[in-house]
Amino acid sequence: MKSVEVLTNAADAEKLGTARKVQAEFGQKSGYFLEHRVEHVDGRKIAYLIDEDNFGISRLLSRPGFSLELEPKGDQATRVIFSFFHDPRGVKGRIMNPLIKLQQRRNRLAALGSLKRRAEEIARLQAKK
Repeated sequence: MKSVEVLTNAADAEKLGTARKVQAEFGQKSGYFLEHRVEHVDGRKIAYLIDEDNFGISRLLSRPGFSLELEPKGDQATRVIFSFFHDPRGVKGRIMNPLIKLQQRRNRLAALGSLKRRAEEIARLQAKK
């Protein structure tokens, strides 16, 4: 993800139904997603459906989206659950579905690894204070 632009009033940025434009990079291709929030549990879970993209996802998938859930595990740990969901579209979508799932798993693991490194870095910096 390169950047996120909230397409609704800034005061409503973290509410159900809010829309945003996400600039992203996959491999050598740069592009965008337009998405809207379909689930919101304050401090615990968010989920978005992708309405439009220029990566070609909509040619293979219908109702693509993702969720991010935080599950506290004691004072010093939190479980992060990052899920991608979709329905295959047409014959080509069904054929490509196993590869799409594999790529999404790689993307999620990379994002979770990055999030973990950042959280550990913040914890180290706070421990030095």
